Amino acid sequence: MILTVPWIMLFPGMGGKYKGRLLWYLKDGILRNGELRRKIIGITPKMLTQVLRELEEDGLISWTEYVEVPPRVEYHTPVSCYFDSGVIFQCLMFCHNFNVYNL
Repeated sequence: MILTVPWIMLFPGMGGKYKGRLLWYLKDGILRNGELRRKIIGITPKMLTQVLRELEEDGLISWTEYVEVPPRVEYHTPVSCYFDSGVIFQCLMFCHNFNVYNL
C-alpha cells in the first residue's frame, strides 16, 4: 500500500527522493559523506552532493570541513529542536514508518 502525503505543500524545499531520508539519518547526529552514501542505497555521489547542497541552502543542515589529507566533511542538523518534537520530525517519522519518500 503506497500512501501519499502533501509533503511538498508543507515543506516546498523537501521534495525529492532523498531529502527526507538524509534528514532522517542526520537527526541522530553527525555523519560523513561516505556514511550517508552507505545508508541511502541507490544514491549516486553526484546526487548526494546535490541534495546536501540544497538542504544546506534551505538551512536544514550544516557541515564542517576539516583541513586534512584526505579531506573530511561532516554533516549535521544545526538545531536539534527541528527534530525533537516538531512538525518536521513528525513528517519524517510518518515517511519512515510507511516507506513514503518519493512523493
